[in-house]
Amino acid sequence: MKNILKIGSGIALGIILFTGCGGPDDKVVKSIASQYRIKSATESDVKIVKSYEAQGKTVFILEIKGSICEMPMIEIDKQWSATGISCRG
Repeated sequence: MKNILKIGSGIALGIILFTGCGGPDDKVVKSIASQYRIKSATESDVKIVKSYEAQGKTVFILEIKGSICEMPMIEIDKQWSATGISCRG
């Protein structure tokens, strides 16, 4: 029984690591978000709150100088690009 639990735990961890590594790294997300110049923000002003998948895009919820922003991203030819950004607040 212990071996089955170990195998199950290993598989679950592998799935989490694999799916967690599918999007751009934090530095790429913050760099692209700061290029939109929301409230004159720099990379250090961008906080990643969470991300999710929707309609074939990775969508990031960001906090930028008190504003909550949504930034969908797609990967084209191994390069990540935002399809826009929408902020409130």
